[in-house]
Amino acid sequence: MVRPLALLSLVLFVVAVGISPAVAQTAVSDWLVLGPMAAPAVGGASDPGGLPDGFLSLDADWPEAGDGIDWFNGQSVVWAERSAADGVLALDRSRGAVAYAVAYLHADRWQKAEIEVSGDGEERVWLDGRPVSGEAVLEQGAHWLLVQTRPSDDGAWSLEATVQPSTAGASVAATTEPARPPALLELEALPGVTAIRADPSGRLGAFLIRTVDSQNDRWVTELEVRDLTTGNPVRQMGLNTPAMSPAWSRDGSRLAFLTPTDQQGGTGLDVWVWDLDNGEADKVLRGEPGASALQFSADGSWLYFTGTVQPDSAKNTIAGAARLKDVWERWSFWKSKTQLYGVHVDQGTRVTLAGGAEYSVSAPVLSPDGRFFVYGREVRITERPFIRVELWRLNLASLESTKLLDLEREAFAAPQGYAWSPDGGAVAFCASSANLLDGDEQTFNVFETELYAVSVARPELVSLTDRSIPSVGALGCSPYWNAEGYLHLGVQNGSRPMLARSTEPVSSGSLAGVSMEIVPLPAGEAMGPFDLARDVLIASVESPVMPQQVYRKDLSSGASRMLFDPAVEETAQARLPDMHDWTFTDSDGYEIDGWYLTPPDFDPARA
Repeated sequence: MVRPLALLSLVLFVVAVGISPAVAQTAVSDWLVLGPMAAPAVGGASDPGGLPDGFLSLDADWPEAGDGIDWFNGQSVVWAERSAADGVLALDRSRGAVAYAVAYLHADRWQKAEIEVSGDGEERVWLDGRPVSGEAVLEQGAHWLLVQTRPSDDGAWSLEATVQPSTAGASVAATTEPARPPALLELEALPGVTAIRADPSGRLGAFLIRTVDSQNDRWVTELEVRDLTTGNPVRQMGLNTPAMSPAWSRDGSRLAFLTPTDQQGGTGLDVWVWDLDNGEADKVLRGEPGASALQFSADGSWLYFTGTVQPDSAKNTIAGAARLKDVWERWSFWKSKTQLYGVHVDQGTRVTLAGGAEYSVSAPVLSPDGRFFVYGREVRITERPFIRVELWRLNLASLESTKLLDLEREAFAAPQGYAWSPDGGAVAFCASSANLLDGDEQTFNVFETELYAVSVARPELVSLTDRSIPSVGALGCSPYWNAEGYLHLGVQNGSRPMLARSTEPVSSGSLAGVSMEIVPLPAGEAMGPFDLARDVLIASVESPVMPQQVYRKDLSSGASRMLFDPAVEETAQARLPDMHDWTFTDSDGYEIDGWYLTPPDFDPARA
């Protein structure tokens, strides 16, 4: 099964369709049978209502021969292949009072078909988990037919089934093989990793795993902690609410995260700190509006975060109409401001560190020694580009802020993703490529970002990539400046999000343009959520024909191994398409990076 990737703008599927001259009836000649086994008496033996619901989960994975289930009376029952002599499946009443039979119907196209199930016993029939009687609609692909049967009063017990397509040229094959191309709903329901945070030592990783709750038609996010050497789970946070934004203390003993508030009618977020040594999670703050950017102090005693404040949003009105004085007043959030806070984890003391009525704090990041924050100030103005960004440094000892740099050509989504140099003497960050332009030249995409740096001692904007790599900051700009001085960040390599790394160390004392090289992925075609700790990459990788998997790669040696596959159970029976590269040059001379997919068992002669 394959999760639809955000990087796909177009996928070309080539489907082989054969036209049959006549509509042929299919008799089910082979079944997967569970039982017969003992069952409680419900109603009279001749009462169709005596077949109880709930004996077998209709949401279960498609069974295959050899799969077993635990029955209510301590027995274990196994699905076994059985052949129907002349289309009739005989069952032994002496062995039990209920049995289940499954056949897989493979439709060669969308069609209507008459499904007839009969026998000497009493039957209830489901198609793809829904009750069916008579005519059914079969979409192209595989469907599972489940029959629950009980013997008749006279002791006879048999079962037979036929499928008669009513759509001209259509055909259906019946098998006991559950392997199949996945359906769209199965693709959308695949579990996957939405966030990865490695603790600074590289020993443990926090993973947000998203799964589907089909009963309530919603996504559910679980927080897991895994060993980054083996991939084995170490802890699982058993909350009944989704977790967000995990952040480690520097010694890896504490993990902070957010959840929707449990305040009745509340709209903010609750801030938690999970102590992995004793397994206890404490709610530090409740109902914080817009909480984000969790970070621990160097000693782990304080937790820093951003939150929003909403001043009086009353607007000037004339005769009942609101008067708008600048472009920001068109949105409901126009007066909200983001501020930087700190809370003592054990004592609950809460202080405001930066922020005010005239500006918002953006993307604050703590220095390696824990003494300073670097952050952006977003100041809204009434002239194009309607926003001015300034780079500031906050001294935590004195709570004094110093402006490092003005970025007057900023776009709406930048700067972002600050990263301190190992010695704390410089800061790298992503910002708009407009900062590289001369005059009022408008030959850039507003979403194009580049990697820059600024020295704390000599504040001056230095371009590190200088438009040498398109789409710097793929997957969100999260530059990482490791202890050896190498810079890493996500980039868009053609159509594939990848990791890039500077070919040489970058010193805070001599900032200059750098060459970046693509780091080969351990598997797959594209990188999803990732994080780095020391010289280790922890990343989810995937492709149009490979579901998301989580790998560990040592960037020094190049050695890699898969840590875990979040959808391994869901994809066990998947028959995946084949992927073919398809790169071409368009009429303007640009090389277009693409591919196409063909279904399993594709026959070019029938295309």
